[in-house]
Amino acid sequence: MQRLRYFKANGAATLKNIEGLNDTNTPMLSKLLISGTSVVTLPSNLPKELQYVDLSRCERLSSLASLVHAASLTKLDISFTTNITHVPSLPMLDTLNAQQSALKHLDTLPQLLRLNITKCTHLKALPKLPKVELIHAAFATNLSDIKTLRDSPSLSDLNISNNDEIAIVPKITGLRRFVANRAIGLIEWPSMGECLALMEELQLGDADGLQLTALPKGLKSIRHLNLSGMRTLRDITSLQDSYTLETLDLTRCESLQPKLPSLPKLTRLIAPSSSLRDITSLSDSPLLTELNIS
Repeated sequence: MQRLRYFKANGAATLKNIEGLNDTNTPMLSKLLISGTSVVTLPSNLPKELQYVDLSRCERLSSLASLVHAASLTKLDISFTTNITHVPSLPMLDTLNAQQSALKHLDTLPQLLRLNITKCTHLKALPKLPKVELIHAAFATNLSDIKTLRDSPSLSDLNISNNDEIAIVPKITGLRRFVANRAIGLIEWPSMGECLALMEELQLGDADGLQLTALPKGLKSIRHLNLSGMRTLRDITSLQDSYTLETLDLTRCESLQPKLPSLPKLTRLIAPSSSLRDITSLSDSPLLTELNIS
C-alpha cells in the first residue's frame, strides 16, 4: 500500500488494529478517517504525510502521543471521545474539534486557527494560541481561565455561552463576534469599550452579572446585538452611531430609558413595552420588518 493516500473506515465498529498504517507501509497516507471504530492505539510511527485525522467517537482510544510523528498534521477531530484527555504539541495543527470530549489539557498549538471545545466539560484553561481566529466553547462549563487570549490578536469569533466559571473577559481587540449568552459567572469586561470597534455580533443575553448600566460607545460595525435580560441597563444612546445595526433584542431590559436612538438599518426589534414607551424614532427605520414590544 505504498501509494495509499486515503483511508476511511468510519463506523467500522469491529476495526481494532491499524498498526499496518505506518510510515513504512503507507508513507503517502494523508487522510486517516476512523470515526466510530474500536481502535485502541495508534501506530507508533504514523505516516509523516498525514494531514487530517478523524478519531471522533473512538471510545477505546486514550493516547495521542504518536501524533507528534505526523509532522504535516493540520486537522484533528477527537469529538465525542471518552478517554482522550490530552492533546500534545502539534506544530502544524490549524483545526481541532474536541466537542463533547474528555479533554483536560492542551499543549501549545502555535499554528491553531480554529478550536471547538463545545460541551468539553473537563478543560479548565487554555494555553497560548497566538494565531487562533475562532474558539467555540459553549457549555464548556469548567473553563475558567481564558486570560491567555489577550495574546491572540487574530481572534475574531469567541463563544463562551452557558459557562459558569469565566469571570473576566480579557482585552481582545480583533473580535467581530462574541457570544456570552447565559455566561452567568461573567462579572468583568474591563476593556469592553476597546474591544467593540470591529464587533459585528454581540450576544450578552442573561449575562447580567456584568451589571451594565450604559452601553459603551464604539459599536460602529455592529449588525446583531442581544442584550436581553440585562436588567440594570438604562442607557443605549451610544447606538446612535451604529448605522449598521440590523437586529436588536432588549427582552427583559426593564430599566431602559423610554426612547430608542435612530437606527436606520434596523430590521428586527424585541423590547419590553414596560420601559420602551416612545417608539417615534422607529420612523427612521424604513427596513423594519419585525417589531415585538409585548
